[in-house]
Amino acid sequence: MNLIYRMHNFGEALGKANAALDRVQIRQKGDRLYLRATLPPKPGDGDKPKRCELSTGYGAHAEGLRFAKAKALEIEGQLIREKFDWTPWLKGKHKPAETVGEWVSKFENNYWESRERSLAKLSTWEASYKEAFDRLNPSKPLTEELLKTEILKSKPETRTRQKLCFAYGAIARFAGIENKFAELAAGCGAKIQRDLPSDLEIEAMRESIGNPAWQWVFGMLAAYGLRPHEIFKLDCSEVNAEPGWLRVLPDTKTKERLILPLMPKWRSEWQLWNGVLPNTQTEGRTNQNIGAKVTPGLRGQGIDLTAYHLRDAYAVRGSVLGIDPAIVSRWMGHSLKIHFDKYHQHISKRDFEEAWKRATRH
Repeated sequence: MNLIYRMHNFGEALGKANAALDRVQIRQKGDRLYLRATLPPKPGDGDKPKRCELSTGYGAHAEGLRFAKAKALEIEGQLIREKFDWTPWLKGKHKPAETVGEWVSKFENNYWESRERSLAKLSTWEASYKEAFDRLNPSKPLTEELLKTEILKSKPETRTRQKLCFAYGAIARFAGIENKFAELAAGCGAKIQRDLPSDLEIEAMRESIGNPAWQWVFGMLAAYGLRPHEIFKLDCSEVNAEPGWLRVLPDTKTKERLILPLMPKWRSEWQLWNGVLPNTQTEGRTNQNIGAKVTPGLRGQGIDLTAYHLRDAYAVRGSVLGIDPAIVSRWMGHSLKIHFDKYHQHISKRDFEEAWKRATRH
C-alpha cells in the first residue's frame, strides 16, 4: 500500500511539474527521469529541429524531480533565447572534439578519407602536419591562443615558423577557430639563403668522393636537381640516350615526372646511367626517413654541404641558362610560385654575371 501511495504522490508531483513547463516535458522511464523537447539539430545531424529525449541522470523520486525540473526550466530559457547548446548533453561518438588530441585524431581521419595511404603521402603527412602537432600537449583544449603561443616559440622568418603556421592554420580552420596565423608566417624563407657551389666546385667535390655509390648519388643530385629521397626511386633507362631523360617514380612527393640534366656533359662524363645505390634500407620507410640518410651519407664522404645545395644550384643554373622557369619548375616538381619565392633568392652576383655574359655573347 505504501509503494502504491508513493507512486501516486510522485505521479501527482510529476504532473504539477510538467504543468509549469511549456517547451520541455519531464518523462519517467522505469526509475529514471528524462526530458523531452523539440531541439535544434545535433552537430553534424542535418539542419532541422528534432524531437529528442535527454537523460537527466536523476531517479524518479522527489529530489530527482526537483533537479529535473530545474534542468527543464534552464533548457526552456535557452530555447526561448535560441541559445541551446548540445555540448553538455553529447556523449561518446557524438561528443564534439575539444582537446588537441581529439581534434588531431578527427583531422587525421578526415585527411586520409580523400587520399591513398601510400608511403609518399604518409611522408607528406608527417612532414607537413604530424611534426607540428607533436609539439602540442594532446590533453589541452585546442584554442587559438595555444596554437599561437607554440608558433611564437619559433624564430620569425624561418622554415619552421612557416610549417607551424601552415599546420596550425589548417587544424584551426577544421575546428572552426578563427585565426590570423598567415600573418605570423610573413617573410618566412627570406633568410634561408645558401652559399651555392659553382659548377667547377661541384665537379671537384664529386672527384673527391671515394665511394662509388655516394659519388653516383652526388652526381645525380647535381645533374638533375633531385630531392634527397628521389635518388632511391628512379628509372634511369633513358639516361644513356640523348637528351638524357630521367624518370622519377610515382611514389615520391610530387609523383611521377621527367627531368633533363642542365649540365649534359656531367651525364655523359660521369656515366650516370651506371648507378650503384648506397646500402640504405628503404623498404617500408617514408620518403622523409629515406631522404634523411642522404646528407649524412655525403658528409661521411667529406662533402660539407646538404643535398639541397645541389638542388638549389640546379634551379639557379636553369635561370642562368635562360630556360623558362615554368619548364624548370616542372622538372623540379614544384609550382612556379615556389620556384620564384624559394629559389630565386639564391641567385648570386656570380650568376648574374654569367647570365649577362650569355645574353651579350656574339
